[in-house]
Amino acid sequence: MATKASANNLPEDEVSNQWNWVNVSHPRDLNHAANISTIRRRAMLAVHRNKRRTKVKKIPSTQKHHAIVISKRAPSVEREIEEDSNQEVSLYTSSSGSRTPHCVLKVPNTIDMGRCYAADLDYPNQQYLLNHWSSAMASHLIPVGTNHNPMSSVWVYHALGDPLLMCTLLLHAAAHLDAVNHRPPSRVTLHYGMEVTRRMNSRLDSKDLYLQDTSIAAVVMILANQLVTSNLVEMQIHLNALERMVQMRGGLQELGMDGALQMTIKWVDITAAMFQNARPRFAHAASPTRLADLITSDLSNASVSSDLQEFSRVDITTALFRLRQEIIILTEMQSRLMACPDRTSTAEAMEFASRRTSIEHLLLFARQGLASMHRTDQDARLREACCIAGSIYVSYVFHGLQPRATMVLKMLKRRLMSCVESLELENHGKSDQLPASIAAIFWALCVGGTMAVDLEERTWFVLRLSRVAKQLGLMCWEQVLPILNCFLWHEKMETKAWKDIWADVQEWIVTN
Repeated sequence: MATKASANNLPEDEVSNQWNWVNVSHPRDLNHAANISTIRRRAMLAVHRNKRRTKVKKIPSTQKHHAIVISKRAPSVEREIEEDSNQEVSLYTSSSGSRTPHCVLKVPNTIDMGRCYAADLDYPNQQYLLNHWSSAMASHLIPVGTNHNPMSSVWVYHALGDPLLMCTLLLHAAAHLDAVNHRPPSRVTLHYGMEVTRRMNSRLDSKDLYLQDTSIAAVVMILANQLVTSNLVEMQIHLNALERMVQMRGGLQELGMDGALQMTIKWVDITAAMFQNARPRFAHAASPTRLADLITSDLSNASVSSDLQEFSRVDITTALFRLRQEIIILTEMQSRLMACPDRTSTAEAMEFASRRTSIEHLLLFARQGLASMHRTDQDARLREACCIAGSIYVSYVFHGLQPRATMVLKMLKRRLMSCVESLELENHGKSDQLPASIAAIFWALCVGGTMAVDLEERTWFVLRLSRVAKQLGLMCWEQVLPILNCFLWHEKMETKAWKDIWADVQEWIVTN
């Protein structure tokens, strides 16, 4: 056994000879006190080294999933966090491809190591949930980098100074994880739900704080959480409360948070309106006859009109073509923002969200107006189906919502199926349908088919797509894609569900 004596206790001429061998099998060397101390010290170092190696081997491979080591202050939720980290925890679509290896991430239990912010209250797993909000949720709502994304930068900045807003933000992230993993509310979600209720009741009792921006923002986050959980009763209550609070502040234009609060209120409002099939509360009813003016200008300055007769007389291909031009502009803007996410400004992100909201408002107003005209115009139902398909397209492509975890897309899909069934009953036995109308039905069915999540829905879309494809004489995908591009289509729409449906459609066409 080779040992090295301390060089500090040896003369200079003996420093070079400080290495020697200890024969552990020889009685004379083994009984020497200095050698016994050296052997014991080396043995203990070897024992500790083996323990460290054994502990490292127990850590799962980071090639498969993230290994998250959380603090012992929250042992009850450790198992739930590990389950979440093993999956792709995103309600939104992500680019396909192999995942790169990740290092072991040690997540602290606090987001403020210096204890400088008011919202640092040692919430359980707040760093993990806040990171999920910034990376998996905010980046898909607005496709820009974190530094310039108002959903992460502005909202988190104000949340750090307000414990109520921080609680609602973490509650939304926790509920989002529950929806992705298809599980009931976890312990973390229930904890934040009770904490939000307690702090909101305390905030409403304060005459100085109940109407400040962060209090209104907390109500908005509660509504966003209820859009995930699909609680219609509480959604209606908090929508009424939000509308009343905004009126008491003097309107949306009087709100602060650098415009991020106003933008988020419009997003939650239009999403809740699509979910409830109702008119938005924070925009006037606008006429779809002035499409370009509505898209490029402020909704509050748009002409107020409920007369849709002129729009109903416009050919369906013309109306969709006009809408398609605006969505193409929005698509180009999204591509530009995603190409350089860290070089874009917050103003560009706000402009993207504003144009997207305007298109969603237009589709919602047009669909509701056309639904009321079914008795006077037989072709109105076809336009309604196309408006529903357009809403699905915008929600999926520009919001990145996944059909399995988003109730809004499920509701839109069901309304599209109901509208197509009614259209089939009205056109039963008729053979004078225009090719453009048949192509519009085919496009609407293709958009709805991308959202099919179970066998029953898949069979429903396969049957109707096969009939329409036979009417149009379509035999292969090369013939289908030009028709879809004439309306609205994106490579994101070619989901696994859609590929399975189209394979069944082709098989049906060949066999029949």
